[in-house]
Amino acid sequence: MAKTVVFSKRSSNRLDKLLAYLGSEWSLKVKNEFIEKLDRCVLQISKHPDSCPE
Repeated sequence: MAKTVVFSKRSSNRLDKLLAYLGSEWSLKVKNEFIEKLDRCVLQISKHPDSCPE
């Protein structure tokens, strides 16, 4: 059973800033590729929560 992954307020704010930076200084393609990789990592953590510390 998959668990819910919750981002802290700080990590959420930092992610927002990073995505804004990637969108403005790099490209939409780079930003979207990063989001896809992050989504895959979060899904992996969700499916296997014991593999990562809290």
